[in-house]
Amino acid sequence: MKIVLVVLDATRSDFLGPFGGRDGVTPTIDTLADSGLTFTNCYSGAPWTPASHATMFTGQYPSHHDVRGPNLVYPTDGHYFPERLSACGIRTQAIGAEPWLSRTQGVSRGFTRFHDQSKTFENLREEGHHTFGDLPMLFRAGAKYGIEKFRAQFGTDYGAGQFALFLFQEWTRRADAFTFLNISVAHSPYDPPAVFQRRIGVDARSDDPFVDDQPVHAYIGGEAEPDADVWAEIRDRYRGGIAHADYLLGRALETVDDDTWIIVTADHGDNLGENQRMGHQFSLHDNLINVPLVISHPSLDGHVRDDLVSHVDLAPTIYEIARQSGYDVSLPSGFPGRSLFDPVDDERVVFAEYGPPGPHINALLNNTENIDSADIDRLYQVIRAAMTDEFKLLWYSDGRKELYRRGEEDGPELSESHPEIVDDLLAAMDSTLAPPQEADMSDIDTYVRDDVKDTLEALGYL
Repeated sequence: MKIVLVVLDATRSDFLGPFGGRDGVTPTIDTLADSGLTFTNCYSGAPWTPASHATMFTGQYPSHHDVRGPNLVYPTDGHYFPERLSACGIRTQAIGAEPWLSRTQGVSRGFTRFHDQSKTFENLREEGHHTFGDLPMLFRAGAKYGIEKFRAQFGTDYGAGQFALFLFQEWTRRADAFTFLNISVAHSPYDPPAVFQRRIGVDARSDDPFVDDQPVHAYIGGEAEPDADVWAEIRDRYRGGIAHADYLLGRALETVDDDTWIIVTADHGDNLGENQRMGHQFSLHDNLINVPLVISHPSLDGHVRDDLVSHVDLAPTIYEIARQSGYDVSLPSGFPGRSLFDPVDDERVVFAEYGPPGPHINALLNNTENIDSADIDRLYQVIRAAMTDEFKLLWYSDGRKELYRRGEEDGPELSESHPEIVDDLLAAMDSTLAPPQEADMSDIDTYVRDDVKDTLEALGYL
């Protein structure tokens, strides 16, 4: 049994071929989808990397695994599916990276092998990394890396000169293994290698400084107003990053056996000007949490499913694959996830959570010149989302509630016309999620500049 889980960081589903994206941008994902299951309505548990990955690995929503707000360390106890797989005798191996997928954050818990991409040589000194028995594998990965770097001198560097990529290839040769890889090249700032911009037919250069500088905080704070042409350039750069990620995915999977289960998803998407947002903070809109999910294996028949699923379903799905190979492992009772091979549940409700946004509001305040109290109040929110097959409810800690037809967030707001739906989804939140943390700014002065503190004091926040 071999299972690989590849997470494409900050990758919107609507930019990928199987989900309505432009043809020719994602040939690797297109091929996987042709021979597997494509889930068009998968939701992440959170809109940013630490909380989203914690939802995948624990099978719980953020208010239960508690990787949220200022706490960015993964839980040291409780359910963690790599740990359960390892206890069953399955080799578990992961390739992470600073800052959010590292030993420091506790992500390595339960992994037999853990490689931090940002600390290639330091890895050799870490417990739970390599042993002398790994030397042949390391030499092969190192040789591939050296060849790729040599080729790069002749203009053939497509960003694949990464030791971790070839380590992944070697790791996935092993029998009875679960292997995790995060590919982060689509993440902002959007500046993919020129070859991928040319591949999608755009110019790598821009005449507008917003395209090159990509001042996320200035835009969210109302200090920059790019026009439609600028956003089109930003989207093209982002699309080039998606093409780059797809290429690296293809390289990573070159050597996997035909019988390998391949699961590809994203931890979150990105806002590209929608809802006065850029990046993936201060929001639970579908651009961020409606993520791609493809499962490929020869036993699957290659079709599209539009039922509602969630990242909390990954652990029980992986457990079911393991049980098919004779391993005794299952999800503890009371968890919200279900195997993706179970019958479709048309009445299902799935959730996502965000905040408190302490680290993100700090970054905003430190990178904007003019602070407006109305903007701070608008952004400093704990947000929850509940999705059904038909509706989506957004709950804000300041008391606001917004109800939309799911997939129509730019359409009419329906909370007043459908109060019974609002009540039902609020009750579902209360019964499934733990109580939200308060959106408390009392400790924000620990993180912001002195001049920002003065302004916050003048506005009554400190």
